[in-house]
Amino acid sequence: RKNESRILLAMIASYICMYARQEFLLIFGTLLFVWMILLRRQKKIQSAIYIPFAAVTAGLYMIFGFISFRAQGIDRSLFAFKQHFYTNYIFWTKKILTTDQFDALDIFHGSKTMFQCMIANPGMFAKHVGTNMLNYCINAYKYTENFVLPAPVFHYLGKGKHILFVAFIVYLLYLLFRKKAYRNVSAFIKENTFTSLIMGIFFAWSFFSIFFIFPERHYIILQFCWWIFLIALLLKNNLKWLNNPFVFYAIVILLLIFTPTAHSVDYYHNMTRDGNKQPNLKVINYLRKNNTQHPTVLFTTERGFNAYLPKNYKELFLEQDDVRPYMKNGDIDIQQFFIDKNIDAIYMNEKLQNLVRQTLKKQGDILLNEPEKMDFHKVVVDSSITAYLLIRNI
Repeated sequence: RKNESRILLAMIASYICMYARQEFLLIFGTLLFVWMILLRRQKKIQSAIYIPFAAVTAGLYMIFGFISFRAQGIDRSLFAFKQHFYTNYIFWTKKILTTDQFDALDIFHGSKTMFQCMIANPGMFAKHVGTNMLNYCINAYKYTENFVLPAPVFHYLGKGKHILFVAFIVYLLYLLFRKKAYRNVSAFIKENTFTSLIMGIFFAWSFFSIFFIFPERHYIILQFCWWIFLIALLLKNNLKWLNNPFVFYAIVILLLIFTPTAHSVDYYHNMTRDGNKQPNLKVINYLRKNNTQHPTVLFTTERGFNAYLPKNYKELFLEQDDVRPYMKNGDIDIQQFFIDKNIDAIYMNEKLQNLVRQTLKKQGDILLNEPEKMDFHKVVVDSSITAYLLIRNI
């Protein structure tokens, strides 16, 4: 009965997570299969009490499940896969392609899902997975080092920080093989077999997105809870000096003193220099202060401006479907798009600047360097940020 309660709790958690992350369906499906085996072994599979549970689960899936599997009108797995496959493809070829140029290659022959991509071009799909595996090893090492030895605390060591982390890895290997710390792991599995099975299902499927999609930072960090637990088992009974209360509390106090605060944490995306400078807030304040009171359409890659701007402002979010009619032969007539949509102001944050630089050709250079030719003028909102506004000339 305890095992059944554990797996039902795990199934509920994975089912809820499925709406945020599609890959949790794999975990839910695996847990469901294990649950069916458990019920079969307990000879409870025919019990009527499980019928309402199954009906509610199926009903929720029919109502919300298909919605969670779509992104921008296409299959969510395909959307995530192609987005990151593009990154690897650029890495292999060292060529920057526009979205249309990349789509024109038709590498996966019109596939509509990630699984179809794997069937359509298994060689290229395998190369993508192999690249992700290599990147995972590199990124996991880097992120783990920064987690175990936070830069705000250990940056003063310089390269000694890397040496210290290598020493930590060597020490774990010493415990694992010399001190036979693996016995702690095997003992835990033996004492908590069913719980270990559930944990193993979550941990094993966490590699799915990493290998098949891309080893993104948030995917890797989500694994940390399992790695921390594994390391804790290896260290169990091997750090007896921590049993001394003076040593233990001294370490706790030092950790509390040197624990990084919000002021120590930089924006997580290395490509975004403005991230911790509140560029959106600065733009909002500028637009409120310099409000002409006339209807103004603001073109942006960020949502939510309508909630903070006066009612004469109208936010136009960048949607691929809106731009599609202006695409022809790999080019985008962005100037005509601005005219047809009555764009009065453009929020040129770093994201939009990168998109313009990568997807537009001659018109992109004009928009970035000579916006006057498109009847806009550049307004520097704040000299401390790279984002700026383009305002239509009156």
